[in-house]
Amino acid sequence: MGAASTVELGDIAEFINGGAWNQSAYAERGAPVVRVSDIHNYTVDLSNCKYLSESALEKYSKNILKEGDLVICTVGSHPTQPNSVVGRPGIMPKSCDGALLNQNAVCIRPISEKLDRSWLGYLAKSQTMKDHIIAHARGSASQVRVAIGALKSFKFELPSIETQTRVASMLEAYDNLIENNNRRIAILEDMAQSLYREWFVKFRFPGYQDCEFQESELGLIPEGWEVRRFGELVHFLRESQKKGAVSENTPYMGLEHFPRKSLSLSQWDLVNKIGSSKLKFQKGDILFGKIRPYFHKVGVAQTDGLCSSDTFVWRTIEKEHFGLATGVVFSDNFVAHSVKTSQGTKMPRANWDVLKEYSVAVPSQELLEPFNEFTTCVISEIAILSKKNRNLKKQRDILLPKLISGEIASYPYDVTSSGAIEK
Repeated sequence: MGAASTVELGDIAEFINGGAWNQSAYAERGAPVVRVSDIHNYTVDLSNCKYLSESALEKYSKNILKEGDLVICTVGSHPTQPNSVVGRPGIMPKSCDGALLNQNAVCIRPISEKLDRSWLGYLAKSQTMKDHIIAHARGSASQVRVAIGALKSFKFELPSIETQTRVASMLEAYDNLIENNNRRIAILEDMAQSLYREWFVKFRFPGYQDCEFQESELGLIPEGWEVRRFGELVHFLRESQKKGAVSENTPYMGLEHFPRKSLSLSQWDLVNKIGSSKLKFQKGDILFGKIRPYFHKVGVAQTDGLCSSDTFVWRTIEKEHFGLATGVVFSDNFVAHSVKTSQGTKMPRANWDVLKEYSVAVPSQELLEPFNEFTTCVISEIAILSKKNRNLKKQRDILLPKLISGEIASYPYDVTSSGAIEK
């Protein structure tokens, strides 16, 4: 693997603390701010970020992040807890270049030519570094902190720069394929939602030029269409399941597994990691995160399993309404309505008694069928791509500790888009 030496992270990398700003300092637009809540899945997502005015960039120039920077959460839930915050690493993507780092996180950037930036990112994902953070986390289980000094004192075997580059390129091959599949999923989701808006919101469906319109409670809708309640299209399911009554390999989806504004519900844990009764769902059910609905956590289940009680589980009464119901629930209008009518202040929850009365314009069978077929095909293709990503992540996560530790020096296989390996 090449010559390796034992080093402390603080000797070959600089540590840049996040800045602290009052809520009143945030602006509608300007310089995006990376908060702990924006760091997940080993990356940074600014789709729901806060902003500071552009003038803040000069004042807080030391807090500006660059593409490829490693950021690590330093305050939050204990690293031994499920979905822990402390120690959670994220790599700055190109799309987030120039953002400002907020408090409770630190940026770690190489200052030595002996340390490869990409390799450092994979080191942060390794169990070796996680164990170090667990050993140095201080505080209660729900709120702990890891000191910057503890991160600087992290000792590890540093291979030659040539080996680091080779290892990073092998692992990046997986991440690049995963990202490519994610882009394809996003395109499919956009296609489905765009078609829904064209046909069922703007009423520009095939043959609309020759269609007459009629008055309704929704305003003008095409003649022959009817207005129905959302609760007439779906079953509202509340089937509780005790942990001990199902296999420990049963998929479990908490709201932390739901991506924002994505139909792809492709991540889950297993039931052996939960401790209380949950709700049952089946493959093809529509799941809606009812707590803080403004997070837009909506999707279609890709497998049978259990979910959090903070999730609405809906199953269409008639199969031909699947595409329409999915389009409605995923739409910005439906989510905005659920937010507006939610109950509670700190942790608002959507209200089924309100949502079931949501008005939906339902077309004739000749329009329902092609849209339903299209949506079903999109959901199926998303599930295929999601499965490929799960395979890729599994392969990568198996290889990562072996490559980082030097247990294996190289990987004499090429990875395919499905996550399979080929010589």
